[in-house]
Amino acid sequence: MAYTANVSVFLTTVADDFFNHHHRDFVECWQQALDQATTPPFVKTIDPSTADLIVFLEPNSFKDHRYLRSICSNRLLKEFSDKCFCIDYHNNPQGFLPGAYTSMNRASLDPNRHCAIGYPNTCYNEHLEAFANERDTEMKFLLSFRGSASHPLRRKLFESTTLAKLGPITEIRDRWFDHTESEKESYCREILESKFVLCPRGIATSSVRMYEVMQLGRVPVVLSDDWVRPPGPDWQSAVVFSPESDVNQLADRLIEFEHRFEAMSKNARTVWNEWFSPKMRFSRILQSLYALKQSRPSNHDERSLQSIWSSHAFKKQHGFLLSQRIARKMRRMTN
Repeated sequence: MAYTANVSVFLTTVADDFFNHHHRDFVECWQQALDQATTPPFVKTIDPSTADLIVFLEPNSFKDHRYLRSICSNRLLKEFSDKCFCIDYHNNPQGFLPGAYTSMNRASLDPNRHCAIGYPNTCYNEHLEAFANERDTEMKFLLSFRGSASHPLRRKLFESTTLAKLGPITEIRDRWFDHTESEKESYCREILESKFVLCPRGIATSSVRMYEVMQLGRVPVVLSDDWVRPPGPDWQSAVVFSPESDVNQLADRLIEFEHRFEAMSKNARTVWNEWFSPKMRFSRILQSLYALKQSRPSNHDERSLQSIWSSHAFKKQHGFLLSQRIARKMRRMTN
């Protein structure tokens, strides 16, 4: 997209009450990135009325009826609905606000309101870049995977004796972003020792593992039928995509792909550098938001869509009715 002038950006949040520690770090990093931005066209403004984009940095938490009240009462969303967008990296986003999402289900994505992006926050493994600079690691395995059984698809991978013959397939339990330093290093080492790394969907349709694998210069194997790829990168040159239903054929398929590994591994690192590295992800995501705004049809009316938030049908669809909340609480108490 060609820019004829600077694009002014006002960064904000909807409700601080929903923030956790990681999200506060995420907001601070984005504020600093915009403060330090030296590459046009994006510049920071402190006046939302003059901004080209008002960007809400969404918390990585489930949006319940209390969050709905927060956005319904938000002044900026009421006054400037046509230029308000969000950046949302939650595992199961509801898509209330227009904006950029890492894990929007394919069936739920509205091209007039939503766009797909990579993860907007820095990864939790500080060792990745150091390992990415290694050049002489022996690749012992055709494939590998380690993760939790957070989706039935992953259970199939753990149970596959065929895949296990080609590399380590390890189930990780009792861990959730609280891995020890040695576990993080072991994870990076295993990726480097593998040509292909399985990146199945889990709770989310997307997987942060895919981006970590590309950063380390190995080839991700994505198994997620509902994931929407961020537009722009040459995905086919760097990533193997396999239907979730083809687990039994996956080993044979990767054996056939092995001769392409060297080229694909170089492409994977290039895609990560040009689209998802800390240096590039900030501007790429803002570009996606601005393109979303510019591509909307002339009759698009975000304010009319906001009016349905208070409707009975909308609240029922998302489980926000008082009767639904009471029923869930009773089930929890009896389980």
